[in-house]
Amino acid sequence: MRTLSGLPAEKQLRIARQTMEIYAPLAERLGIWQIKWELEDLSFKYLDPERYRELAANLDTRRARRESYIERAIAVLQPELARHGIEGDLNGRPKHLFSIWKKNAAQVGGLRRDLRRLRHPPAGGRGPGLLRGLGVVHSLWKPIPGQFDD
Repeated sequence: MRTLSGLPAEKQLRIARQTMEIYAPLAERLGIWQIKWELEDLSFKYLDPERYRELAANLDTRRARRESYIERAIAVLQPELARHGIEGDLNGRPKHLFSIWKKNAAQVGGLRRDLRRLRHPPAGGRGPGLLRGLGVVHSLWKPIPGQFDD
């Protein structure tokens, strides 16, 4: 996928389609998320180049800035969760272009600001820890009406 640019357009499309239909889902099944995301983004670049370029141009923050934001958010949130006795692994990542496009494809009115993702699976699974953790998050940051996803 990284070397498709040197191939004829019809071959690029065929390989990109095949990658999106077979290899990206296979990577997902195997739990190889980084490979899945890269395959989806590279395929998206060839399958819908206009939307790919448009989305890349519309992102008002660069990936490094989004990663930095996530690191800062974790640094603020982790001690607050610990202070409330909520255990679990806090992690985050900037969303990938295809993921942003897929989530926003049906949205009217432009690009949503769903560009970053924090996850905190509580120790012991779902239940009270999850809701208490959500309460801590909401005490630090206000949810955006109509765009909140717990």
